[in-house]
Amino acid sequence: ADAGRRDRAAGVTAPRIDIATAPLAGTTLVEASAGTGKTWTIAALYVRLLLERRLTVEQILVLTFGVAATAELKSRIRARLVQVRDLLEAGELAALAGSEDALLAHVGATTTDARRDALWLALAVESFDEAPVFTLHGFCQRVLAEHAFESGAPFIAELAPDESALIDEVAQDFWRRETAAATPLWSRWLARACVDPAALARDVARFAQRGYAEVTGPPEPDAARAERYLHAFQSARSGWRDGRDEVLRLLAPLVRKDWLQSRAAKLDALFAAPLALPPVEKVLQYFVPADLAGRAKGKAVPAHPFLDAAAALWEAAADADVMLHEKYAAMRVRLAGWARAELASRKRARALVGYNDLVAHLAA
Repeated sequence: ADAGRRDRAAGVTAPRIDIATAPLAGTTLVEASAGTGKTWTIAALYVRLLLERRLTVEQILVLTFGVAATAELKSRIRARLVQVRDLLEAGELAALAGSEDALLAHVGATTTDARRDALWLALAVESFDEAPVFTLHGFCQRVLAEHAFESGAPFIAELAPDESALIDEVAQDFWRRETAAATPLWSRWLARACVDPAALARDVARFAQRGYAEVTGPPEPDAARAERYLHAFQSARSGWRDGRDEVLRLLAPLVRKDWLQSRAAKLDALFAAPLALPPVEKVLQYFVPADLAGRAKGKAVPAHPFLDAAAALWEAAADADVMLHEKYAAMRVRLAGWARAELASRKRARALVGYNDLVAHLAA
């Protein structure tokens, strides 16, 4: 609707469908914004199918979204049939042909036997309760029920319009499986990333909406990358705690005292805990020999085990940060496959079927 308003404001005129020449065979795609006459067009095409193809209402399938939209569409089509029937019964073909209503003008110009067409529409009105005007899901449910043997659908299944409780259950079970033996590093990363059963349930709901989609992603990363980071962190932490004063003394001739003291305080905070999540604070980079060389203005950077450990930790932390994101992506791939299988299995066991299942089962 917004796009349509923008087009009209910009003076853009979209091509309009000609109801008199629109093909009644094959496939025609009609794209339109809200309030541009889609329901009017459907009702007009419905009348043409009855009169020109001599179909019955049982032979014309109309599908739309939502129960309210379906009820409105069915009412509008029936009202259109009654209108055209009454005008044909009156035999006023000249008035019809001169109508400003495109459908009425077309009927008036093409009808050769007004009485016969009026009787055909009268029959359509009388039998309109049998007209298949459905929501998409309602149609799928009806076909599956009428062809249960062919489709393999259960004879008795409860339609579950809200699957949120089942999705939450599956997400929580997956969470327990995944985190039962989680390392401290992985557990803390998940907590910082706000990954919990609720977040996983949102993923499962998205996967369930797109049962046709293939889910791909990186494989489970090498756990050795995490071990390298943990070892590098502990080495740097021990090196700082044992050699802090010596490091500050060696670096004092290279940088301002206040700069050095403020960075040292940040390192104290970084290494106060037994473990920090990657990426580590940027303050560590200031103690990497290559970075110090750029600040020393030609002065030689002293050698010290902590400075080498800081360089190793800075590199390992960057790699570990990438690795943890890859690990999360791999977990979501596992979640997609496991959740799909589990949702299907639990629905079968409980004789439940969701709206998306109706479409998928009928397609299959």
